Amino acid sequence: MESYGNTSSIQENYSERGLPKLPLEYPDDRQCKQTKLLQEVTIVTMYLNIGNFRKGEGSGYHSPDMYRKWMRLYGFLLNPVIAFFDNETDRKYFLKIRRLHGQRDHTKTFLLGRRDMWAFSLRANISRIFKKPGYPKHHPNTVIPDYSCATNAKYELIFNATNANWFCTRYFAWSDIGFFRNGEAQKKHVIL
Repeated sequence: MESYGNTSSIQENYSERGLPKLPLEYPDDRQCKQTKLLQEVTIVTMYLNIGNFRKGEGSGYHSPDMYRKWMRLYGFLLNPVIAFFDNETDRKYFLKIRRLHGQRDHTKTFLLGRRDMWAFSLRANISRIFKKPGYPKHHPNTVIPDYSCATNAKYELIFNATNANWFCTRYFAWSDIGFFRNGEAQKKHVIL
C-alpha cells in the first residue's frame, strides 16, 4: 500500500476485504508517504469492560479495577498509542494517564459501541457454540461470548489503525490492555 491516511484508499481497502469501516474520525487531507514515515511503532490497544470474569481454571478473577490499574502503565509508554474503548469513563481515564506523562500528542482514543464492530456481529453464533454439550470450557475464552468477540475485534481494530495511520509511523503492534500487568514496580518511561 503506497498511501496511508487517505480516506478513499481506506474505503477501497474495506471494500476489497469485506470489512465494515468503523465510525471513526479518519484523516482526510494528510497523506503519509512511504519515504516520510516515522520509524516509530504505533501501539494499538483496546479495553472493553465486560465486568468481572474468571480467568483460567483457578479461582482468580479479573475485574475492571484490575484493568484500570494495569492501564496506568501506558502512561510510561513513549510510543504513539491508539486506544479503543466501549465507555467514556475508561476512555477519559486512559487519556488522563497519558496526559499526566506528557503523551497527549501521542495518543488517539476512540469510543466504539460493540454494535460498531464486526466481531460482535458473531456473538449469537459464538454463544450457540459455547452452549453445545461437551464443548470445552476454558475461562473466559470459551465461556464468555463477549470475551471471544473482543479477542476477534483486535484484527479489525489493527486493520483500521494501520489504514488510517494517524501518527504516520511505519510500524504497528497490538498490545493487550493488560500487557504491562507485571511491570507495576518498573514505572519508568520506555519506548517499544
